[in-house]
Amino acid sequence: MKMYSKELQELDRNTVQYMIDELQETINQKDAVIGEQSAQLTQKDNTIEEQSAQLTRKDSTIEEQSVQLTRKDNMIEEQSAQLARFQKLLEEQNRRIQELSALAGIPSAIE
Repeated sequence: MKMYSKELQELDRNTVQYMIDELQETINQKDAVIGEQSAQLTQKDNTIEEQSAQLTRKDSTIEEQSVQLTRKDNMIEEQSAQLARFQKLLEEQNRRIQELSALAGIPSAIE
């Protein structure tokens, strides 16, 4: 009977060791999956950082272009106002020429 008991004890020990080995293999596999996922996350984080930097640069470019457009709009407004002043001045000069021509009895070519 003692021999049978030793054989059972050895069988139990082997069974326990097998279970431990199986659990360790499962842990190793899960560690490998976690490592791969961690590497993927790191790569995605890097991609996000790079895209964020690109967006920041594009935002800067848009802001600069917006400032340039505002300047150009202001220039257009100033030039339009100046053109209106010149047109008014021209109209006044044409009217004055007509008045002077009428006083001098000369037919005016401006009408």
